[in-house]
Amino acid sequence: MESVCQGGCAHGNHARKRGALTPEEKRRALELDPVSGPEVEAGLQEKEEIIRDRKHVAFVRAGAQTGADRGGLDAARDVGVPICGWVPKGGRAEDAGRAPGLLRLYPELVETPSDWYMQRTAWNVRDSHCTLIVCAGGIEPGSGTEATVEFARDYGRPWMVAEGPADADHVWEWLVGIGQGLTVNIAGPRASKDPDVYGLAYDLLTLILLRDRS
Repeated sequence: MESVCQGGCAHGNHARKRGALTPEEKRRALELDPVSGPEVEAGLQEKEEIIRDRKHVAFVRAGAQTGADRGGLDAARDVGVPICGWVPKGGRAEDAGRAPGLLRLYPELVETPSDWYMQRTAWNVRDSHCTLIVCAGGIEPGSGTEATVEFARDYGRPWMVAEGPADADHVWEWLVGIGQGLTVNIAGPRASKDPDVYGLAYDLLTLILLRDRS
């Protein structure tokens, strides 16, 4: 006579090891997940294609302030790379003081609880694998760009400064050294401080992203 212990485990001639499959279950499992044959060959081929198609830059992140941020986001959009990022509450930027602000242009981005810039800056660094700062004239003391560097150090995230498209090879080598499937945060001066930085960031990111997809 079969007995049942507390917890529902059965003992007796018909008991089987926990996790063991019946012959019918084994047959069905092999149908669903074969170990040989054309399905397996197709799966291995698909795996190789996925590995070959992996890119170094999977997402471009930025806070969408005028200048370097938008240069990076717009380059990603034009190349077809997904964008993401934290923005101040209400979509605040120097050219957008009223909600939804810059979220009209970049609805993919998400508001922070704070309506000021520092939380956005910190969270974009925190939630990226690395930060690329596009800044041709050096980092201004006391600026949001300097805060970006401080946050990168605090979070232990790699960061580098590039002046523009002339640094594309150097930036590419840096990204390759970090890895694949990266979320890259783009930072730098706003347009009112450097009217040329949008174009520098846009051209640099375009070169990098097109190279990554060639």
